[in-house]
Amino acid sequence: MSDPQHPACEAPIEDRIDYLIAVASIAFADGATDREELVKITEMCAELAVTGDGAQRVASAASVPDRAQVEGILGRFRQSKLRATLLIDAMVVAYADGRVDIGEAAEVARFAGALGFTTAETVVVGRYVEESLRGQAGALSQDLASKLSDLAPQVPAQSVVRSLFNRLRKRTG
Repeated sequence: MSDPQHPACEAPIEDRIDYLIAVASIAFADGATDREELVKITEMCAELAVTGDGAQRVASAASVPDRAQVEGILGRFRQSKLRATLLIDAMVVAYADGRVDIGEAAEVARFAGALGFTTAETVVVGRYVEESLRGQAGALSQDLASKLSDLAPQVPAQSVVRSLFNRLRKRTG
C-alpha cells in the first residue's frame, strides 16, 4: 500500500513552487546551504511534481533566500488550507539531520507567526510532527487530534510526514 499523496500536490503549480521556495528557505537558516540539503530540496520538488525552471527557482531560493519573497509567500498561505502543512514541512526540513539548531528553531518560529499560529498552536503542530516521526501512526492522542483538527482543515497524514522525513534523512544518516 502506498503512502497518501502530499496535500500540496493538488495545488496549482505556481502555488507549489511558492510553497517549496518557503520550505527550502529553512535550509539556509544556519547561514549556508550545503549540497546534501540541495539534494533533499530537489527530492521535495520531485514529490510535488515541480520540475525544470520551477525546481531551479526553488533551488536558488534555498541557496540565497529572498526574505521579502518568503514573507510574501507566508502571508499568502496564512489563509490557505495548506498553512499547517507548510509549517509541518518546514519543521521536518529543520529536523532532517536529527537536530534543530538555534537558527532553524528561530526560522520555524518566524514561519509559524507569519502563518498566523500562536505559540500554543505551534506546539501542537510540533507535537504532531514529533509523533509522526516516531512512527506512531494511528497512535495520535485524541486530545492532540482534536486540537489539530481545530487548527487546520488539511493536515498531511502521519505517514506522509514520516515518509518525507525518512527520504530527507536517508542521505544525512
